[in-house]
Amino acid sequence: MSENRKSAALILADGTVYRGVSFGAAGTVFGEIVFTTGVSGFQETLTDPSNFGQIVVQTFPSVGGYGVNKDDYASDRCHLSGYVVRSVTELPSNYKMTETLGQFVTEQGVVGIEDVDTRAITRHIRDFGSMNAMISTEHLEPTAEVLEQIRSWKMEKAVESVVSAGGEYPAAEEKKHVCMVDFGRRNGSVAALNHYGIGVTVLPCTTPVEELLAVKCDGYVLSEGPGDPAACEKYLPAVKALMESGRPVLGLGLGHQLMALSQGAACEKLLHGHRGANQPVKNLETGHVYVTTQNHSYAVKADSLPAFAKVTEKNLNDDTTAAIVYDGMPAFSVQYNPESVVGGRDKGAVYRRFMELMSTGRN
Repeated sequence: MSENRKSAALILADGTVYRGVSFGAAGTVFGEIVFTTGVSGFQETLTDPSNFGQIVVQTFPSVGGYGVNKDDYASDRCHLSGYVVRSVTELPSNYKMTETLGQFVTEQGVVGIEDVDTRAITRHIRDFGSMNAMISTEHLEPTAEVLEQIRSWKMEKAVESVVSAGGEYPAAEEKKHVCMVDFGRRNGSVAALNHYGIGVTVLPCTTPVEELLAVKCDGYVLSEGPGDPAACEKYLPAVKALMESGRPVLGLGLGHQLMALSQGAACEKLLHGHRGANQPVKNLETGHVYVTTQNHSYAVKADSLPAFAKVTEKNLNDDTTAAIVYDGMPAFSVQYNPESVVGGRDKGAVYRRFMELMSTGRN
């Protein structure tokens, strides 16, 4: 820890204060505080669009040991509001690294705080739920004015803030081609589709549904993304139209939630969400259990689904919905990142299943 770093405070909406030392940019940021349980993957956490508007607590105590390199970015930039760690490694070692974690977050304008008890913070979030919070090098006390600012903060236009302009991503040996509707996609999703012989045309979610339906493709992928799915109501008619187009549809993360909402289901906010690379999921048809990477605050309510929608996988930690198949439609969705699945089945199962769906049209 550098001696010239400023004092900083993490202040929660309920008035709880954690004092530490700043790293990265100086200043004040607001966001929803959440925790992620990954032992590694801090680069992906920082650059994952699903973390837009959030102050992320890294539960693993030492962060930054292998530095930063662009190959491991989940997108082209940082999206989170603030970063909370126990200790930042200032002398990382990795042949691929181009800069340190501290240098990266400073360049990206991320306000961070270290030398705080991240285990205590995580327990607090686990017990009382995710809530608004603030990291500041300027306001170190939970005054009435500061708490009012924290409590009144709202996440706005999350998807619109992270969606890309789109592009073409052909596969080396292309067998199928899909249109990915971008709500805040991760680089890994496109790379995984390419790996399994699926070329990708990425279009922003703001694309008119007529243009989406006119794309020459074998199927559609609805990408991951940030925020409350209820805030994406304006996109539901397009999602519904794609599901009823007769072409196969795969939903990932937020895309999974929007597919359910478009069919009349509901989502609920979880107490502290699922974030990290160790979320256990059970396939209800085979009994197989595997470990997944997840990053979300909301879950589809199983009892709100229509009769033709079948829950096929559940999160073993809390029995929330992890995958849905839509009978009568060539459509299914998963709440996790398929390219990061380990155990029980290999990570390509979701993409191979989607490839088969595009070939046969049957779930």
